[in-house]
Amino acid sequence: MLKRYQHFVSILFRFVDASVVGLVWLASYWLRFNLPIIEVTKGFPSFETYAALTPLIILFWMATFSAMHVYQSSRLLRRTHEIQRILKAHGVATVLFLALAYMFSEYRYSRAVMLYFAVLGAVFLVFFRLLLRNLLRSVRKRGYNLRHALMVGQGPAIEALIYRLDRFPELGLRVKGVVTATGDTSKDIRGKPVLGTIAQLESILKSNPVDLVVLSFERGLSAELDRALGVLKTETVDVQLVPDLHEYITL
Repeated sequence: MLKRYQHFVSILFRFVDASVVGLVWLASYWLRFNLPIIEVTKGFPSFETYAALTPLIILFWMATFSAMHVYQSSRLLRRTHEIQRILKAHGVATVLFLALAYMFSEYRYSRAVMLYFAVLGAVFLVFFRLLLRNLLRSVRKRGYNLRHALMVGQGPAIEALIYRLDRFPELGLRVKGVVTATGDTSKDIRGKPVLGTIAQLESILKSNPVDLVVLSFERGLSAELDRALGVLKTETVDVQLVPDLHEYITL
């Protein structure tokens, strides 16, 4: 389900980016020759000359964005990092396109059109990406198409994952609670209630139906991991194992 959602979001972003790039290219021509801030001294080229280039520009931008992993969905990026990635890819695509346009084409396109396209393209690509992200987050917050998860284990990996999922509600995963080795229900983990121990896992799943169980234990608790897997092998819920790499990362 999560992979299908990520695939859908990737297609949606590609479609919006392609639309933005194509429309901004055409709008740049219109701004240059219909609202000339700088006087046009070399004549007015036909609109068809620029419009005919639109499909090629869209394909070129999509290929560049894909090559630079703009649509990679396996990482939970901060908004600033995502913006930087988009701007970097747009800049690379613009430079490569200018080089190819002036190297292999006998026709010389307006430099002002290119400037408009570079600036407006960057602005609108970022604007619509943030708009879509906020829209998806809003839809998820309203409770549409949510999946519920149960965290089983303890340690920095579980805490980090809960923190990430809370920061990115557009992923559509809501943590119902945590099952730990000790089952201390007087405490919570990152604001999520402790529902009980591994020994109570089967009954917890019956009283708290979830779509996904995430397992992560600190080194030294492998017996608890085996115990949890033994319970889950008879369940139909999806199971994901998250290795606890914290102690190795901090060495």
